[in-house]
Amino acid sequence: MLIIRKEQIEAFEQVALKNFENEMFAYLEKNFPKNCEIHGETKTREIIRYGIEDAEVHGFTSERDVCMYINLMLMLGHCFYKDPQLPWASAIFNDENISPSIKIDRIYDKAMAYLDQVAGVNDENIKRALHRIRGK
Repeated sequence: MLIIRKEQIEAFEQVALKNFENEMFAYLEKNFPKNCEIHGETKTREIIRYGIEDAEVHGFTSERDVCMYINLMLMLGHCFYKDPQLPWASAIFNDENISPSIKIDRIYDKAMAYLDQVAGVNDENIKRALHRIRGK
C-alpha cells in the first residue's frame, strides 16, 4: 500500500501553485503588458499571489476562475466586488444562489460590457477625453 504523508501532499501543492503563478505571470505579460511593465516582475507576482489567496477566500478555486478573478482585479481594481461605483459587481458577487463559476462568468461579462461602454468603440471615449485634457 502506498502511503502519502501530509508533507508530501503539501510539497505537491506548492509545486502546483508555483507552476500556476508562472503560467499566470506569462499570461499577464502577454495580455496586460503595461501593468507588468509598470509593476515589474516582483510586484506582478505579488499581485498574482494576492489574487490567488483572495479568490480562494471567496470560493473561486479552479484555475480558470482564479485567472478570471485576477483579470478582473487588474481591469477594475483589487476590491472590484465592493467598489460603490460598480454596484452590479457587488450584487452578483454577493448572490449566494449561484455557484462561484457562474458568478465569475457573470461578473466578467458585465465588466466587459461596462468597459466597452466606458471606453467606447476602439477606445473612442478614452481618446476623446485625452484630447480634451490636452486642449485639442
